[in-house]
Amino acid sequence: MTAFQAYLWMSVGVFIAIIFPILRAAVTPPPKVVGPGLPPWLKKYALLLVFCAVTGVILLAIYLAANPNALAKLMWYTAFLFGFSWESAIEKITTKPQ
Repeated sequence: MTAFQAYLWMSVGVFIAIIFPILRAAVTPPPKVVGPGLPPWLKKYALLLVFCAVTGVILLAIYLAANPNALAKLMWYTAFLFGFSWESAIEKITTKPQ
């Protein structure tokens, strides 16, 4: 696997972790929009999408720092799960408890 392929799979993992809440929101009653404009969740998830691209680069750097030859053995599902798990961990660390 090339570094670019690993980056893409890690980013896809982060992206899937981000769209799960959006899909959940699509099947539940929508929240009320206060005033005109876009719903408040749209800005949040647009920023999270940018976050997933940046996180993918960081994850790839961490992975390659541990073993520069790791890409030869890396499978797509490992890169996907690496990205998926890191995004959810970072989101849980950075959100305020409710």
